[in-house]
Amino acid sequence: AQKEKEEAERREAEELARKEAEEASGTPPPQREAPAEVVPGTERRTFDPDEEGPS
Repeated sequence: AQKEKEEAERREAEELARKEAEEASGTPPPQREAPAEVVPGTERRTFDPDEEGPS
């Protein structure tokens, strides 16, 4: 049961990170999995699908 608990906590943390990134950039997050930690200064490049970026 310990593994399930850790998995749930990890999912929660990732969801929270996505929400924070979405609010910070003002754009919806990409469909692909976003990294849990976004380096400051790269939020826009990572989360703005309208801008040209790495595919």
